[in-house]
Amino acid sequence: MASEVPMTDVMRMVLEAEEQSKHLLENAEAEAWKIGEEARRQAHDSVRKLQHETAQQAHTIVETARHEANEERKQQLEQAAREVESTVRLDDAAKQSLTEALIRCVSGTA
Repeated sequence: MASEVPMTDVMRMVLEAEEQSKHLLENAEAEAWKIGEEARRQAHDSVRKLQHETAQQAHTIVETARHEANEERKQQLEQAAREVESTVRLDDAAKQSLTEALIRCVSGTA
């Protein structure tokens, strides 16, 4: 009988070790899931932040281009008005009328 007692103890230790291993594995899986969820959340936040920054940059580029185009159009209109004024000799009323018509035509409000 004495030989069975140590075997029982060994069996009990094996079962306890298996139970501990099972708990360790469950804890590790839970921790891995938490880490994965946190990584996904951080990735999502990073993507959202980059999208926002990219949209802001695009808006800035568009606004700058729009401003530059308006300035260029204004300069072209002024140059065209100077050219017309230097080549055509009209009275002041006719000059004013033609200048206004030219501006309306170029700006698309004619």
